[in-house]
Amino acid sequence: MPRTAKLLFALLVLAALAGFAPRAHAANCSVSATPVAFGTYSPVSPTPLDGQGSVIVDCNGNGNQASVSIKLDAGLWGTYASRAMAQGADRLFYNLYTDPGRNTVFANGTTVSCTTGVTNLPCVGSDPSGNTLRATRPIYGRMPTGQDVASGNYSDTVTITITF
Repeated sequence: MPRTAKLLFALLVLAALAGFAPRAHAANCSVSATPVAFGTYSPVSPTPLDGQGSVIVDCNGNGNQASVSIKLDAGLWGTYASRAMAQGADRLFYNLYTDPGRNTVFANGTTVSCTTGVTNLPCVGSDPSGNTLRATRPIYGRMPTGQDVASGNYSDTVTITITF
């Protein structure tokens, strides 16, 4: 066989063998969140105001577990050092943490990992349907004391990035 024919034949054999390889089924995941709810802030309170929310990842992969990484951005204020909720021009500062003791700030590059369907605290795994596995990851918030702000509803938008 000429050299080009051998190469072509070898490529055809490899292509045929690739057709018999088992196909991987990628997980199809969606994310939702419950907001970090702080309640009513009082500037004269002697203790910080704590809140908690969660990130919920549902993956449908024929009941197969999926490892997911969760990352939060800096929000509308654009800084991880001290996030801020806004009401018009007024700002109410807070931060988000990875742990219930509020020691580790969700900073630039901070990710937490969970596996769908597996409880490994603080992640809680569940199986809400026969085909979808869930991972619920709490997010902890703290608002410092002594902020002199106008009353009203303050909000921020934090983007969640999930890698699976």
